[in-house]
Amino acid sequence: GQLPANFCSRSSWLWILEPRSYYQKLRDEDELSTVFWVSAYVVANVAIWFSTLAVWQRAQQDQIDGLKDGDLDLCPDYDTDTLTKECEDNRNVVQHGYLSRWGPIAKASGNALNLNCSLILLPVVRMLLRRLNNVGTSFTGLEHSRNPFAQYLAAPVTRYVPLSRNVEFHKLIAAFVFFFAFLHTMAHFFNYYQASQYTLARFSKWGWGGTTFLTGGFICWAMFQIYPAATDFVKHANYYVFFNNHHFFFLFFFMLLLHGPVFWAWSLLPLTLYVGERVMQIYRGKKPFKLVKVEWIKPVLAVYFRPVYKADFQFKEGQYLYLGCPFINPAEWHPFTISSAADDLRTGELISLATGEPVVEVPRPAGVPHDAKWQKYCPASVDYRKLRPEDMLEKHEVSYNDYVSVHIKVSLSNPNSWTRKLKDYIELLHPGGSFPYYFTQRNERGDVEVGRLLGPDGQQVITVDGPHSAPSEHYNEYGTVMVVGAGIGLTPCSSILSALLKFRWKKNFRPEILHFYWILRQSDVDGFQWFIHKLTDLEYHLKNDREQHQVGNHYYAEINIFVTGAKEKREVKPLKIGQKLYSDALSQPSFTADDLYAQMLNPAVSAKEASEILGDAQKVEQTPNRLQDVFVWSGRPVWDKIFAQVKANRVDKNIGVCFCGAPVIGAALAENCRTFSNADEDCLFTLHKENF
Repeated sequence: GQLPANFCSRSSWLWILEPRSYYQKLRDEDELSTVFWVSAYVVANVAIWFSTLAVWQRAQQDQIDGLKDGDLDLCPDYDTDTLTKECEDNRNVVQHGYLSRWGPIAKASGNALNLNCSLILLPVVRMLLRRLNNVGTSFTGLEHSRNPFAQYLAAPVTRYVPLSRNVEFHKLIAAFVFFFAFLHTMAHFFNYYQASQYTLARFSKWGWGGTTFLTGGFICWAMFQIYPAATDFVKHANYYVFFNNHHFFFLFFFMLLLHGPVFWAWSLLPLTLYVGERVMQIYRGKKPFKLVKVEWIKPVLAVYFRPVYKADFQFKEGQYLYLGCPFINPAEWHPFTISSAADDLRTGELISLATGEPVVEVPRPAGVPHDAKWQKYCPASVDYRKLRPEDMLEKHEVSYNDYVSVHIKVSLSNPNSWTRKLKDYIELLHPGGSFPYYFTQRNERGDVEVGRLLGPDGQQVITVDGPHSAPSEHYNEYGTVMVVGAGIGLTPCSSILSALLKFRWKKNFRPEILHFYWILRQSDVDGFQWFIHKLTDLEYHLKNDREQHQVGNHYYAEINIFVTGAKEKREVKPLKIGQKLYSDALSQPSFTADDLYAQMLNPAVSAKEASEILGDAQKVEQTPNRLQDVFVWSGRPVWDKIFAQVKANRVDKNIGVCFCGAPVIGAALAENCRTFSNADEDCLFTLHKENF
């Protein structure tokens, strides 16, 4: 066969021909940390395996030579009280022969397992990840920090630790564990076959109380339970199987502590951190949270809640949490990305205490004297000009709705799934009603408050463990950011868009340039009506803020929606959620949720034309698929053209790419980040990819 066309290219052999240039390339493209740690990890495994192998082979050869020469130290029979381990081993050699050549291989593999089985917990200790993530994941954001602590951690901890790839590292370690466990087990079998008498005499006291063979069998059985269920296919097909089988790691580590007499020393720190993480999970899970509102548009369940004490839940956009429901199972937790902005928990909208609907303040009528008290409200879905004053809401009938939200895709086909049980339980809390559900409760004084804390069983309706760090939380480290969402992976994008368009830009915060790309199928459009409403509302807020000069002209938003599988025209039906009215607002919206919904159901412009249209100001103004900053395209995004255009029009050297969605899209984004990053051209795309 022929060599690849680029086999002899300069870049392919740069690490050999010009190692300094290759190092600089990796550093500029923010890949140095990954190469460094993977290389260090592999080197550590190789060093431990070969050094242990050499020690055992040397000891084995010394016994063979001593047996041939007759000078093995067997210790006198009358001195049995001081019989050393070496003398005991030498006696076993004389009586049963020596270890086979497979013995040192088994022991070398066992020592490598000590390393890997102790490391495998560290990438999933969320407490540790959160601490490091709060400092940063990319060295570029720390080099000029004014915080001495951050500067210290910038080298070597955070600056060279690829925290966003913790799950990949966990999987890599798991692969090494499987490899060395297989080698360790097979080598012991072959060794037993060739030197059974010596093996039984030599290793019977290894492990605690001579449990080596029994505990080894349990370890293999635990691995048999964990590994087949740990694949992405099983995780997505049946999360219960993945979740439950993964918990055989308790048996795995317990037996490992009995099996290996020195493993406790290797695992002391990782196990302590992990046990501390589980204890903290129990502690965090007991903090009180109130269920505020639940919306249901098949197949997405939107859950809104709030902490009783806001100090208990300080989060950043892009982070995720674990949600539990004690009524279903107090020990079961499921991860969901937060879909609201941090400021939604601080400056939530006014709602009616009776219905939970958003309300707006009614302007003072012309005929009401200036010295007369006037503070009336009406539902946002109603035109206040058609209401009588006595039908309007008073101040005590409304309250601020500060909230955190998650959007959950419910598995309707599986009635035993946790998400289905959660939906059914919430329906039981609101019998006879229809979605959306609004929850209130009375306090000790008898006043109505937003949210419900306890269910009919006396337990909290929901429990929350979080927030936990995620790669997308670092979107605000860049001047330009590309946010990409696909399917239910839209939730962190929703959080970031809410923060930028509604809050952060009014405060003159970064990033200043937003490119948002949302990919979904035409058949899934109805399930995302919640985001259609949210995007419409965010665009209205941005338009209003621009007209009020609260957002500067240097802030730029480009929102691209790619609708795939649109082969036939769909009937446009009314949205299931009513639209907001802006009857007396200073600014009127450029489009309605119905307009956006209709465009998405029947996209008219091909995605192949996106780069050409967006690159021409005149075509941007004339294209029929534009709604303010939103462009709706038919088909999949052409990523190489998109990246080329962003690179050509860039104003910042460092461009963040935040993604949550299907792995195939993540792979395409990673490839384009590498392709279009070039230190010589002062352009660096850094991918922050979601992992669960």
